[in-house]
Amino acid sequence: IVLYCSYRVGNDPAGWLKVEEETGQIKVRSSMDRESLLVKDDKYTALILAIDDDQIPATGTGTLVIKLTDVNDNAPVIEEQSIKVCNKESASVLLSVTDKDGPNFGAPYKVELQGDSRRIWSAVMNETKTGIKLQLQTSLEYGVYSVVMRVYDNGDKYQDSIVSATVCDCTGQDVQCNVKAVAGFGLSGILGILGAILALLVLVLLLLLFLRRKRSVKKEPLLAEDDTRDNVYYYDEEGGGEDDQDYDLGVLHRGLDNRPDVFRNDVAPTFMPAPQYRRRPANPEEIGTFVDDNLKAADNDPTAPPYDSLLVFDYEGGGSEAGSLSSLNSSSSGDQDYDCVSEWGPRFKKLADMYGRSPSLAKVLSSGFAESPPCSPGFDSELVVFKVHRVHLHRGRRLGTVVFNDCSGRTRTVFDSTDKRFQVDIDGSVKLKRQVTLHEGHKMFSVHAWDSKGKKHTVFVRVEHEPKSDHHHGLQEDTEVCFVFNDCSGRTRTVFDSTDKRFQVDTDGSVKLKRQVTLHEGHKMFSVHAWDSKGKKHTVFVRVEHEPKSGHHHGLQEDTENNKSTSDHYRTLMFVLQSQSFSDIPVLEFPKSSGGLRRKKREWVIPPISFPENDRGPFPKQIWQIKSSYVKEAKITYSITGEGADQPPVGLFTINKLNGTLYVTKPLDRETKDKYILQAHADSPELKEDPMEIIVNVIDMNDNKPVFTQDPFIGSVPEASPIGFEFMNVTATDADDPETDNADVRYTIVSQTPQTPNPNMFVINPVTGAIRVNSEDLDREKDSEYTLEIQAADDQGSGLVCMGKAVITVTDSNDHAPTFEKNSYNVTVPENKVGVVVVKMPVTDGDDPQSPAWAARFRIVSGNRDGFFNVSTGPNKQEGIVTTVKPLDYEENNKYTLLVVAENNVPFAKPLTTSTATAIVNVGYVNEAPVFHPEEEMISVPENLAVDDKLTVYTATDPDTAKNQKVIYRVGNDPADWLKVEEETGQIKVKSSMDRESLFVKDDKYTALILAIDDDQIPATGTGTLVIKLTDVDDNAPVIEERSIRVCNKESVPVLLSVTDKDGPNFGAPYKVELQGDSRRNWSAVMNETKTGIKLQLQTSLEYGVYSVVMRVYDNGNKFQDSTVSATVCDCTGQDVQCNEKVVAGFGLSGILGILGGILALLVLVLLLLLFLRRKRSVKKEPLLAEDDTRDNVYCYDEEGGGEDDQDYDLSVLHRGLDNRPDVFRNDVAPTFMPAPQYRPRPANPEEIGTFIDDNLKAADNDPTAPPYDSLLVFDYEGGGSEAGSLSSLNSSSSGDQDYDCVSKWGPRFKKLADMYGGGED
Repeated sequence: IVLYCSYRVGNDPAGWLKVEEETGQIKVRSSMDRESLLVKDDKYTALILAIDDDQIPATGTGTLVIKLTDVNDNAPVIEEQSIKVCNKESASVLLSVTDKDGPNFGAPYKVELQGDSRRIWSAVMNETKTGIKLQLQTSLEYGVYSVVMRVYDNGDKYQDSIVSATVCDCTGQDVQCNVKAVAGFGLSGILGILGAILALLVLVLLLLLFLRRKRSVKKEPLLAEDDTRDNVYYYDEEGGGEDDQDYDLGVLHRGLDNRPDVFRNDVAPTFMPAPQYRRRPANPEEIGTFVDDNLKAADNDPTAPPYDSLLVFDYEGGGSEAGSLSSLNSSSSGDQDYDCVSEWGPRFKKLADMYGRSPSLAKVLSSGFAESPPCSPGFDSELVVFKVHRVHLHRGRRLGTVVFNDCSGRTRTVFDSTDKRFQVDIDGSVKLKRQVTLHEGHKMFSVHAWDSKGKKHTVFVRVEHEPKSDHHHGLQEDTEVCFVFNDCSGRTRTVFDSTDKRFQVDTDGSVKLKRQVTLHEGHKMFSVHAWDSKGKKHTVFVRVEHEPKSGHHHGLQEDTENNKSTSDHYRTLMFVLQSQSFSDIPVLEFPKSSGGLRRKKREWVIPPISFPENDRGPFPKQIWQIKSSYVKEAKITYSITGEGADQPPVGLFTINKLNGTLYVTKPLDRETKDKYILQAHADSPELKEDPMEIIVNVIDMNDNKPVFTQDPFIGSVPEASPIGFEFMNVTATDADDPETDNADVRYTIVSQTPQTPNPNMFVINPVTGAIRVNSEDLDREKDSEYTLEIQAADDQGSGLVCMGKAVITVTDSNDHAPTFEKNSYNVTVPENKVGVVVVKMPVTDGDDPQSPAWAARFRIVSGNRDGFFNVSTGPNKQEGIVTTVKPLDYEENNKYTLLVVAENNVPFAKPLTTSTATAIVNVGYVNEAPVFHPEEEMISVPENLAVDDKLTVYTATDPDTAKNQKVIYRVGNDPADWLKVEEETGQIKVKSSMDRESLFVKDDKYTALILAIDDDQIPATGTGTLVIKLTDVDDNAPVIEERSIRVCNKESVPVLLSVTDKDGPNFGAPYKVELQGDSRRNWSAVMNETKTGIKLQLQTSLEYGVYSVVMRVYDNGNKFQDSTVSATVCDCTGQDVQCNEKVVAGFGLSGILGILGGILALLVLVLLLLLFLRRKRSVKKEPLLAEDDTRDNVYCYDEEGGGEDDQDYDLSVLHRGLDNRPDVFRNDVAPTFMPAPQYRPRPANPEEIGTFIDDNLKAADNDPTAPPYDSLLVFDYEGGGSEAGSLSSLNSSSSGDQDYDCVSKWGPRFKKLADMYGGGED
């Protein structure tokens, strides 16, 4: 069968892919993004489906993992969106720069300020080139400013980022933005006002809640609280056989859940017709149905106070074998006494009223209890035997009756049979529900019944087949000759055990051959064992002798009918077993002690009792008898304890307490328990025997066949495996006794599929189950799979069997070498490219696809001495891909010859010739960029060089030596614009003054990029890096860092001021300081010990205020600058500088908040006053028209009828016409002026009366002069598709004359209509 596959995209989370249905070619559907959230570790995973074209298509799934290499498609961005800085001596703020691209397209970054931001701010990269140091250069007013910066990555991809900078009135790094006061109030004042407004809103809300609470009224319940209404109980099922053992209380509510219309206690019953009650039946058998019907009727009777909901028995139960409720507690007579119902309480009052009164039932019950003697509930016997004359029992046959007395006088009982084929009616009759065949001549089951106290009682029932003609225990001429074994218990079937497993002995004594037997010596001797009812083993020896066909004796008959092979069919051996004498039941006697009733404890070793498992009974069966030594001296009571007696499994062994006979009550199972330990007790009022231990060993029978641990077994074998190679095992287990042959399993191969090239490709170890190779002809290409049918048999292979399968897959061996499709390739590759695919070299392999023997790998064996190339295996495992790993140079070598060999991932299974192919690689010319030597050149110059001073000559060479190309030079990147270069010579000069202290200089080094460009048609550009180390000169004077200080005007302490110099340490400390101007009179300034800071101290007590202190600071080269410090002098003493703000208009902050609180209280008072005045002045508004002005509403019925649509009542239809008539007059608005309408005269034709009424009603509706402005009913439309007649036909007779005098009697609302119609012809 050739099936074709179509391909689809199964799971594509981002929707990036599409696949061609026929070829499986996958293409890009939408743009892919390595930075997407659906890409993990640069990998994007999608599922591709392959669907065949079978009638029921099968779908295969493949996983496509796309590794996305990074490209520079994302520009760097600044993480911080807002910052805060001080407008005085602002410190730099470090901004983080991130790029979604990988590290190859990220740092180092570059930054440029844009627009007006260049004048006010400075922005430079930090040392690692991953962050921006943004600093305010000009003092700005308090406010929010936008700073625009353009950030570049290392691939010059950029994006403008805007940072919102809040400039605060503060100094240095201590950024504190205080909110400006609004209308003379600070932040606290604003918060106070907001709090007052919130309090006002809460007060109004509480007032509204209070008014709403005053108006609330309590809803009266529909029924009074003392209205008693009983619950309804629905009993869906009366009984369900053995299922009734699990009581589910949820059944009691099942009916109620299905009856949502049951009356509730707080809802009055809806109207329903009164139910019909049945009359009391004369036939007592119908009393159950009578009660059921009348109870249902009473439950649905709304007129029955107090709405009693009586017990309703909906259903007696599906499959229930219990009698109907109508038969419970009913006597044989037709009269019933229901007086007891009146004693059940008010819930059953209606039921008591429906039944008559008779004292007979109470009398009968009382007399019955008085006259009945004491009794014990139970069956009249422990075992009931029903004998039948047929083996096949038909459905409906009555076997007999079981009698049960529960001591309550009840004549009918519910019975439960453990065998559901037998039905036990409530009178004890046992009947067949379906056909039963007594395969073993009998059938045993038990029947349960419960007395009036709920106690369970059990009786065993045995159905036995009894032939009509007598039979004996000897040989019958018309049947087979068989063993006759008498165990003195009346049992007709016995379990036999043959020592020769080739002979099978059935339970009826028949001996058959299980497989072919050859009497090499003319006879065969073996023995057969049997156990009596007491567990004693008996043995008989059997001799099978060969006898010629002529003559016949009372021995063995060989069945040679139709000369059938005895290996295919059982053959019955006929013989006579000489009778044996059997002993009675074994008796265990308690040891008799000497010295009167006092006994001496002695140790006894009691031999264990052996009893075979799966014994067929009948049960209970005698197995032993215990006898006390004092049985003649005292009345002994026997009992047993231990496993199987009073311990689980309880009741397996029982004992006759009078004679000590030990019974087993059901068959034993060795696989469940192989040994039982019992304690026998013999007690009397005078003495007590020591307990005697009894061990019952269960004899194993071969009743469990082997079971394979799995089916089928799955294995694999390489096709090149040698004979005897063991590759898998099969295992079967047997639950029988592992110490016997019953669990000794042997394995054989029954069949092999396919049987090619020979039917014995494999052999199996009969003991271990190991499967080995038996032939060298395994060939995966011809037969890739074998199925072996394996037999496991216990009893060393001659017992019970089970069948299983082993599926063996022949795996591929590497017996085919990969072969190139072409022997030579000629390709061209451009120079200087790394990772370029040079050539793809496909191969073919005859081994199993996708196996290691099929997957190819490749090697370059010659032509790659310098390692310029690499060969790898393609994704399909059948293609060699040659790529470049080093840049090729056209000028050095323009041709390479590669020899590639193809191999497999695994060694060859046999010697094979490998395939090779030759690839001639031609190197193509590419214009190469000039190369600077060195790539990075460093020079050192002083920072104060003049403009046009020469720095260095930085040149490059063109690697394209075959062409004479001219190189020119340009400045590529010069951040500070300090450099210029001569195009032809590469001479670099100073373009503008350089400054070592510039933000563009890092560690005294300034970096610029120089470009070298050739003059090819497509020019190539080379890049060189020039690093200029700027030596320091003394071009910056020292400055004081602090711009403002605070001091006390009393006992002022010195303040330490920091001095900095942008120059290096050679032109910095030690510093000197001099006070200038008026500052000399009030202040003193000296250098500290390290000569790097100034100690400034107030010498004169000044008033509270702000003063300027001017100081001139010198560096060690005597370069100076004047610095001004703003000193705030506060009213305080010493180091505890506390400057208290002046009060505003004589009030502090607390005074302002107090004023606001007073205003708030005044507003609340005014609000309450307004509410009170509004309540006092409220008057009822007089309507525009008098209240006695009667004007009817207008109802517009657009549709008169719609057939079945009228079932859904939509009240909006009544308003549809009114909604479309906004000009309809209202009761409280005077009509606007309009011309008087024209009324139609009364028509002569009565058929036109409908139109006449319609027109005149519309005219009257629009007549402003018609008191009292009646708005009559307007019937706009009768309805689409309505089958009702027109309004013109209503109440119209067949004659042409109509009588409208009655209209005048309808009241004032119809006065105009009465005026329009005359009392007569007028």
